Amino acid sequence: MNQLIYNLKKPVDRRGQRDWVHKERAIENAGRAFAAALPDWFIDQATIIAMPPSKSRNDLRYDDRMERILHRLQAIKPCDVRDLLIQDASREIPAHDGDRPGPEALAQGYRIDERAIEPTPRVIGLLDDVLVTGSSFKAAQSVLQASFPNIRVVGVYVARRIFAPADFGFEPIQNDDQ
Repeated sequence: MNQLIYNLKKPVDRRGQRDWVHKERAIENAGRAFAAALPDWFIDQATIIAMPPSKSRNDLRYDDRMERILHRLQAIKPCDVRDLLIQDASREIPAHDGDRPGPEALAQGYRIDERAIEPTPRVIGLLDDVLVTGSSFKAAQSVLQASFPNIRVVGVYVARRIFAPADFGFEPIQNDDQ
């Protein structure tokens, strides 16, 4: 999984280099994995959107990997894929690096693309590569629910960060009741 995420996050300035094929393969594999993993009832009911990356569309560093994964999914299993959530300005520090902004700060950078709101979604699946703290998801969820107050927004991820267990210097006490 680490290698898949590493290749998905390969920066766009690597395009045209020998290692770019690994990013293309990762996008293909992630699209196929979602097609295999998402149940038909979800595909039939959901509007699936990509989590906007940290860079805006007019930034040379903009990475459309999540949109491309969605288009691969859609090619395998026809589904309602829309470009509904937009990031207007680039963030210099992606949410997965260093000092993470909170959901309120992230939400200020998102907006709904009014051209993509019809038909009204029944449920929204928000696709992202990695769930780290959930701040980006909570920010996007709040913006989406402001426009669609009665619509459930669920996160769909390639992977999630797993934190190592804390080392307290001793073994936990075993309780027969646990």
